[in-house]
Amino acid sequence: MSGRSFLGTMVVAAALLAAASAAQAASWPYAIEVQVYEGPHDKTGQGWKSKTVALVPGSPEAQEWVDAHRRSNPGLVAAYERLTTTGPFTAHLAELLSLKGTRPKIHLVDDSRKYVDRDKDGKADTDAKAQEETGVWPHRRGGSIYISHSYFESYGEGAVEELLIHELSHTQDDTGRESGAYGPDGDHYADEILFDHGGGWKFWDRGHYSQRAAFLEGWANFTPLVFDPSLRPGVAASVESLRFEKEKGRYEEKSWKDASFQELAAVEHINSLILFDIYRFVPDGKQKIYEAFRATNHGGRTLLELLKWLVAHHPADAFAVAGIFDAYTGFKASDETLDELLGKELARVYRDRHRSGLRALNTTGDVKGAERAARAAAEPPARIDAAQTSLASLDRRIAELSGWRVDGWDLLGGPGSIVFRHWLRQREKTKLEALRRAVAAELERLRAEEAARAVGRAAIMLPPPARELPGDAKPLSGEPPTLVQIEKLPLPDREVARLAPNGVQLGFREHGGDRLARHIDQRGFGMDAEPQ
Repeated sequence: MSGRSFLGTMVVAAALLAAASAAQAASWPYAIEVQVYEGPHDKTGQGWKSKTVALVPGSPEAQEWVDAHRRSNPGLVAAYERLTTTGPFTAHLAELLSLKGTRPKIHLVDDSRKYVDRDKDGKADTDAKAQEETGVWPHRRGGSIYISHSYFESYGEGAVEELLIHELSHTQDDTGRESGAYGPDGDHYADEILFDHGGGWKFWDRGHYSQRAAFLEGWANFTPLVFDPSLRPGVAASVESLRFEKEKGRYEEKSWKDASFQELAAVEHINSLILFDIYRFVPDGKQKIYEAFRATNHGGRTLLELLKWLVAHHPADAFAVAGIFDAYTGFKASDETLDELLGKELARVYRDRHRSGLRALNTTGDVKGAERAARAAAEPPARIDAAQTSLASLDRRIAELSGWRVDGWDLLGGPGSIVFRHWLRQREKTKLEALRRAVAAELERLRAEEAARAVGRAAIMLPPPARELPGDAKPLSGEPPTLVQIEKLPLPDREVARLAPNGVQLGFREHGGDRLARHIDQRGFGMDAEPQ
């Protein structure tokens, strides 16, 4: 082969390799870069020296970086490997990043050599101010997120997935926040009642609760829960006691049960719990939340606005959404707030038929009790009632639109006004008829589901057939059977049931070496009691 032919072959091979690397990089819904800081600098505010290197997943250069930094930067390497390993985690990220469709850039920041040396002694200053200047806290800026070595050095690698999901979720969210939304110190905590104290150049603002900021952070805390529901107990426990920044850096504590509605609605983890329980208790909850997120994605959004959109487009879920929202805000929302969320008619029915019963389920008066009420709010009877109420309301409005006739005001506006108003009514009628069909179909499905459950409950309540017992085993009547009696039953699974005097079915079974009592209530739900 001639030298010219060999050179041509090498050029083609290099071009093919570059094209393959580019295609592989483009297949991920994000770009990854390593940003390396170099220090020191001796003046506050002086620009830091840094260089940026793109990491193309699967490329030799990326693998070289991983091998070279696995010991010195284990957190950044762990982040890179999770981002570039196909599986449930990257699938979850891809779904999140489809909400807005933008392709963010992930900066893996090596700030290990970023330091201040004001006294020029050749050593890094170690005072708190210097550390605050040099450490890069994870954050989003525009369409990019920044994850740092110093963060992993302080907090470890255990939460790398949660951290990446949180920050990437911010890139899809257009919700804005006021400059003072995180309080005087500029920091925010998951259990903090966010309050903008106003003042300064905002002389007209005497302070207000930062519900926009609470949603902004609450959304980014909700999305990790979808990926890893085991995080939920920690989230719930964190809001039993809340903190409020009275003045810069000085916090006061307040219990969840003593907080007002406005305070609870301004806590990011309260927002997260409401979203998460809609996700897990409402049928197709994630899809409905994501639809509402896309439709309401603008700077002034709050949780209430997102939920209002969800209810308007899925009326059968109205009481479930309202009950979950109400449960975690302590059933303290005003009538005006519920009217805004549900519309006046649905809000009236919710207050009259459901609210007091759900409130009574929180017997402990804490966040754990709120979960019980939230779960009950999404049960089929409440959803059937919401669907029926919505259908009646839709029928009335459709009838009004169908019966419209030209009146004096239309005549004053002239032919153009008549045609325009007729077009507006027809458009609204068409939308409402489509919504009515969807609600009617959902109501039919719910009724069929409830009928099937009723059949199941009836079957559960039937007395078990008579069985021949060993001679030394007494009939199972009166008091519950002892373990000795159960032991002598010739059943492979050692199960036996009896109809208790109070009508509640009791069964005993062997499970994992322990005999547990399963209590089945009148609705047919089971709950394991303590080992007998």
